[in-house]
This record gives sequence, C-alpha cells and structure tokens, in this order.
Amino acid sequence: MTKKSYVTFYCAPGASGVTPSEDKMLRAHEAEAASHGAEFGNYGKVIGQNCILSKTSIGILETQIHPTTMTVSHHWKRYDD
Repeated sequence: MTKKSYVTFYCAPGASGVTPSEDKMLRAHEAEAASHGAEFGNYGKVIGQNCILSKTSIGILETQIHPTTMTVSHHWKRYDD
C-alpha cells in the first residue's frame, strides 16, 4: 500500500493550525512580522512539518518551532541585504 502525504496550505494570517504547536508557530510568525512593521505578500509556504516561510514587504520571514519544547525561532532574509 502506498503511503499518502498531505500538505497544508495557509492562505492568510489568522489561519488555524491542527496542533497546539502549529497554532503557536503561526501566531508567533504573525507577531514577528507585525513587530517589524511587515505586511504579508505571500503567506505560509510550508517548508517542513514545523516550519513556515512567508514573503513580506521587507523580506522573507522563516519561523520554526520545536514541537516538544515549543521554542520558536525566526530568521529574516531582508530584500536590502
């Protein structure tokens, strides 16, 4: 039997996650963008089970969460770099 894989697409800020860690990651992603005054252009490309990547008005924002510790980290790749 073939194992099926599923991908979740987040279409806009405010999207709900399936798990508490996913919800925390999404809210932290949105809060990080807001803290820098960034507006989302392309929200929520999933690049891993516990990682989200979005294009914003000031650069690309990557947010990761460790599902066990619930520790969130952010990495920015600014367009002016």
